[in-house]
Amino acid sequence: MVYDVNVAPISPKLGTQILDFLSKLGYYKTDGKDDFDCTTTMIDFIVENVKSGISILTTFDKVDLAIALMIIPISPSLELVNKCLENVSETDFKAACYDLDASTEYFEKYKNNEIEFIDDSNFAIGIIVRYLRYLRLITINMKKSENGFRKKFQEITKQIVKDMYGTGSSPWTNIKLTTCGAKGRFGPSLEDCISTYNSDWSTNKKLFDVDPNRKGIQKIRITKNGTYEVKSWGAGNYQKTGSGKGFCINY
Repeated sequence: MVYDVNVAPISPKLGTQILDFLSKLGYYKTDGKDDFDCTTTMIDFIVENVKSGISILTTFDKVDLAIALMIIPISPSLELVNKCLENVSETDFKAACYDLDASTEYFEKYKNNEIEFIDDSNFAIGIIVRYLRYLRLITINMKKSENGFRKKFQEITKQIVKDMYGTGSSPWTNIKLTTCGAKGRFGPSLEDCISTYNSDWSTNKKLFDVDPNRKGIQKIRITKNGTYEVKSWGAGNYQKTGSGKGFCINY
């Protein structure tokens, strides 16, 4: 199923099962440990196959798959989560989670801790059962699998909401970045920006910073998914052309 000699397409659900298996064979190359070239190559191959099939999935199936992928502890799995949810709103995500709750009779479906093959007839989140069974092999604290499943499902969905959609209100609804008084070819320093903007967000490096390697390049973090309007003005060249403002781009 993994090598190039197999020309049959790999569905996202099947690919997820294979990734779960491969992640246990050896370290992936970005884990900061010794490379397992074969494992890394196979994972990359499966990820590309899964990625190619995501676009045709329904929103419900994308959310189901994204939650399942969160169990697999390799960075390409998280990239697939982002791919699944890139055009899914927070409202649609939460609605799909509710539908998953109801469709599994609030996880009663998994009360016997049975590991099922994940195909188009059932849910990708069934892969969580395998994770819980593994935990049961190393701990005796897990008594009711449906309770454990519910807890893990909630942990994953809360993490996705935090990562994908942000928490709380945005630090701004409208923000204007300026030269902060700097002139010439080099832009302002972080200290110049903090002094000029004089706001809580400008002192929070999780929200705002100036690139230490490219002086004057200001960086902001967008904390909530949504549609944004961006306007940008290039530098003027008053001495040579008499223009006080540069070209404006609106996106």
